[in-house]
Amino acid sequence: MKGFRVALVGAGAMGANHARVVAESTRATLGVVIDVDADRASGLADRYGFASSTDVLDASRCDAAIVATSTASHTEIVLGLLRAGVPVLIEKPIATRIEDVERVCTAATTMGVTVACGFVERFNPVLDTTMSLLSEEPVHIVTMRHSPVAPRIADSVVYDLLIHDIDLVLRFMPQREVAKVAGASWTPTAGETSICCVPT
Repeated sequence: MKGFRVALVGAGAMGANHARVVAESTRATLGVVIDVDADRASGLADRYGFASSTDVLDASRCDAAIVATSTASHTEIVLGLLRAGVPVLIEKPIATRIEDVERVCTAATTMGVTVACGFVERFNPVLDTTMSLLSEEPVHIVTMRHSPVAPRIADSVVYDLLIHDIDLVLRFMPQREVAKVAGASWTPTAGETSICCVPT
């Protein structure tokens, strides 16, 4: 399986995490690291001894691709890869508009090509332990996300982090209908902390 070649599209912070994991895998290898910034692509690729490129179509020579670019670029990149028959793992979120998510899902179904979205918190051992301790479904969940301002992140904290919490709420309460969802967010000035919470 080490011959299973994975293209990595996006050599930023999350791309670097994906590169490390694939490079450490005994089942796959990085076929190429692709980024619009040639220096960034080669810098990450050279770290693990793999090829780099600025052309997303080079991913079509691999068995699968990981898309870890900015959220705004996901839809067109993923649609192009699906048209080339390349299975894709998309760093969350797939897109910020439901219409774009539907375009991606429809294309994957129509073309018979696998598409998946990376929700790593689903596999967090802490959550498995928590679920094993519950004797019944919770009736009220409050989630909160706060962190220093990260200039590299252009999306709302809802798309960047809180999306994990929404996913996990649905996992913890699969049989219960949502009675109420409320949200509040605050965009801080430099040096302050961003916070967003959604009681469900």
